[in-house]
Amino acid sequence: MAAEDAIDGDALFRLHRTHTDRGTIHGTAIALNGRGLLVLGGAGAGKTGLAAQLIMMGAKLVSDDVVVVTRTGASLTGARPEHAPSCMELRGLGIVTVPDEGATALKAVLHLGASAARLPDAEIVCLLGCSLPLLRHPARHDTAAKVALWLTAT
Repeated sequence: MAAEDAIDGDALFRLHRTHTDRGTIHGTAIALNGRGLLVLGGAGAGKTGLAAQLIMMGAKLVSDDVVVVTRTGASLTGARPEHAPSCMELRGLGIVTVPDEGATALKAVLHLGASAARLPDAEIVCLLGCSLPLLRHPARHDTAAKVALWLTAT
């Protein structure tokens, strides 16, 4: 396992390589206007809840709970595992079927947790040798709207 495939060196947020250019990570991925976002955070951090809010705002589910990340050239795609159902586990409500977007180019990684600053310096995370912007924000009532604006504006 390459150290660059872990965020902040934390094994919880580590890409588990299954091939030289492919791996899986515990997280959720959505696509908004064809722009993919990989959402990471500990158990109960709000990954699926944030994805549900974004889906209700027009985003599409790529994968919930486990995301397959694949490098093609200088870009990364996120996808649902091949035989996994297209669904989301909504904590406290159950499992619901949600149509998925399919493999989507990832444009950023969002780590649900404390942000260091009001206007933080740009951060980069390297997965499978590709660099993506790393965003940090706690899961709050306004996070989905902020993320949707960020994905649309960048």
